[in-house]
Amino acid sequence: MEGKLYLGGSETAAHGAGYLEGALEAAKRIDRDLARAWESIEQAASPKLQTAAIDRSTASVNAASLAQFRSWVAVQSGTALDNYRHRLNHNLAGQQKDQLTQMAILETVEEVYNRALAILDDLPLDTSNLGVERGRSAMMPDVQAPFRDFMQSLLDDVVAFNRTSCALSNFPDEHHPSKEYMQTILRDIAAAWQEFSLAANRVLLSKAARSHSQGMSVGKLS
Repeated sequence: MEGKLYLGGSETAAHGAGYLEGALEAAKRIDRDLARAWESIEQAASPKLQTAAIDRSTASVNAASLAQFRSWVAVQSGTALDNYRHRLNHNLAGQQKDQLTQMAILETVEEVYNRALAILDDLPLDTSNLGVERGRSAMMPDVQAPFRDFMQSLLDDVVAFNRTSCALSNFPDEHHPSKEYMQTILRDIAAAWQEFSLAANRVLLSKAARSHSQGMSVGKLS
């Protein structure tokens, strides 16, 4: 019965068989055997329970960190136009005459991406148990998603601002950007986005490697 059947009763006692003392001894033996059996079962199940608890804790920490990241990106979306205008005015003050819009918007975007990478690296994300497919962390879609509407919104705001800007009225190509000019800007932005995505993926993979290394060290110490 693989340890699932326990025989008791006065007649199974090593001492006092057939008497009340024997029955009490048999009962105590079965009680000890059952206690040891339950202890073995709990020890076998404990790692699974601990793993489940750790998984829930990890998921909670990651969800909170990603929510914080989304909130930060949302704030940048609200201030991106102001940053663009500041850079545009700075370039105008520096007597820059060509590619004013292109330079200002690219500088704005690159600053946001660089700061996003720093924040991503500081967040307490646990990516050690996340899948990696063709070198891409499974968390990348969650990192990229907050930027889904960021660029289009900024482009729309920039075009609208340029058309009403008195400072740009003397720069026809900037005041009313042509389709070709906007395509050039879009290519620059796409390259910046690709660079950010690759760098963000490296951050996540690096976090996973550090977590794995720390886990190995703890395992050796224990």
